[in-house]
Amino acid sequence: MSRTVTLSSLETQVRQRSDTESLTARFPQSEVWEYINQSWAELYNKLVQSGQEFYLSSYSFTTSNGVSDYALPSDFYLDKGCDTTISGQLYVLDRWQWEEREQYDQLITWMPGLPFAYAIMGSNVSLRPVPGGVYTVRLWYYPAPQRMVLGTDVIDCLAGFEEYIVASAAAKILAKDDRDASEQKEQAARAMALVNSMVANRSRSTNNKVIRRWKRHRYPLRAA
Repeated sequence: MSRTVTLSSLETQVRQRSDTESLTARFPQSEVWEYINQSWAELYNKLVQSGQEFYLSSYSFTTSNGVSDYALPSDFYLDKGCDTTISGQLYVLDRWQWEEREQYDQLITWMPGLPFAYAIMGSNVSLRPVPGGVYTVRLWYYPAPQRMVLGTDVIDCLAGFEEYIVASAAAKILAKDDRDASEQKEQAARAMALVNSMVANRSRSTNNKVIRRWKRHRYPLRAA
């Protein structure tokens, strides 16, 4: 991902598209920036919802004996998965559901061969069973979309997808000004259609496929 664009550049394009270069009193910079941030959030959500790994990040933390809940990173938005390494072996954590909490709590601790899982609870990631020692856990997640507040702030729009931001923000300005915004709305729709077609399968080498994973145990094992 390398096609970056600054907030100042986006503002210039939006003002040109909406013919408001000289209307800085009616449409001050702060307002135009807000429209841009709104449209950027819309584009970001579409890319994240595509199922591809755009903007995917990771966060590692260390467990403590007897502690189940750990703070999420400050920019957390959505989780993708969680894993840990025990004795050099990578283990992918399942997601535990609220109805399963008492089953996992009857396990002894974390050890190879036994199931362990995580869930997002409020502002924490909650592990089951409760770790009985020190482990390094890696949470894969999507950060919240960056809110641009400086003209030099940069976002990555991949392959020209900023066209949606420009057209969408321009349409918002035109609508407020009681001018015809239909052309920019149509352009925003075309830009989003291109986004949808391009991100349906990010890899050009192979198509997406269904992955079936079998749990080690249908039900968690109880402590002896």
